[in-house]
Amino acid sequence: MSHKFIGEYSKVALCAVITFALQCVSCSVGGKGGGSDRSPAETGPTPGATPTPAPNPNNYPPPSIIKEEAGFFVEVLGEAKDRLNMHQDLTTFDEPCRINGTEKIINCYVEGEEATFFTQSFSLHYHAPPSLCTYIVTDPFYFVNRKTKWQTTTIDVSIDKFGIAGVDSDSDGDVDSDFGCYTNGNEPTCCIGKYFETSRTWLKDINAYSTTSVRTVDRSAAACLGGPATKTQPISLRGFPQATFEFIQGVGTSKEYNIESTASHGIPPAWNLNFYDKADHGGTLPEAFSANIGLTDNIGNPYYSFICTDSAFEVIAQINITLREWNTKAAYDARKTAPTAHDEVGAEPDPFSSHDKNDWNDWKDFEAATIKFPGLEYK
Repeated sequence: MSHKFIGEYSKVALCAVITFALQCVSCSVGGKGGGSDRSPAETGPTPGATPTPAPNPNNYPPPSIIKEEAGFFVEVLGEAKDRLNMHQDLTTFDEPCRINGTEKIINCYVEGEEATFFTQSFSLHYHAPPSLCTYIVTDPFYFVNRKTKWQTTTIDVSIDKFGIAGVDSDSDGDVDSDFGCYTNGNEPTCCIGKYFETSRTWLKDINAYSTTSVRTVDRSAAACLGGPATKTQPISLRGFPQATFEFIQGVGTSKEYNIESTASHGIPPAWNLNFYDKADHGGTLPEAFSANIGLTDNIGNPYYSFICTDSAFEVIAQINITLREWNTKAAYDARKTAPTAHDEVGAEPDPFSSHDKNDWNDWKDFEAATIKFPGLEYK
């Protein structure tokens, strides 16, 4: 059933940064509820009974427990664990997300149905043994959420006779262009950096602009970015999420990176979901994942990356994680035999044919609507 109640991010509405100096090493190196048929007396565990352990087919140690033989791996844990499928390969959907032998980098996937990613939180449990790494770098997914520009010259803000803020090069009371960045009201919010800003307003009684005022502004990128890293990572002075570095030489690590459901924040799962098909984006990745805003390096990180390095930050091994939603339960259940059917669209079967199988817009949908930067409102 369709849940397109995300306001401006619904299909209907769609149709109508590396930090300032150095972000992180990775940029350069690469159960659904239901009623019980038991009586109240039968509900709950039997007193004194030993709980049945959760399935652990890979024999991984739990978080906080470190074992040399377990190696470098990432697995899914949390409330959504049993509704998600994590794997390394794209053929059998079964190979564990684990570095083996001489591998240097692997790409892993977390598969799930749309509503699972929307309503349920989960974690990525990462483990590295004592002998492998000096540091573990955690570098999660983030993207440019609103059109952003690194500003180095003065911005002349004109509020014209229609109350629209922009650039009025001929001073005729009708702005000629925008500022090249997201503007909130009269503020060029996502023209970031430290620069001079002039401001003037059209006065109807004299049919001319007011006297120009000048001020110095210093705007951060924080309001212009989206994705989990913007909420979980340290933020630089310029507003960019930073990777974290954990010294683990001789001791290893076994921790969880938590990913919140998006329902409680009033945003579609795209906030967390980083899957994309290059064919849908002109043979490359979405612009929001690696945006040129005028700095030396592009801004955004397309993966949830866990990077094992030596004492000189040279990469020993790296695990990149991609989260991918499936639009229907039938497609998700048949993913091993039809691995490309994740984005099935069209009407649901009668009597719900007024609803679309694709309940929330993802990066393919944004691209199809020529929306490069979705402007998701995190609440």
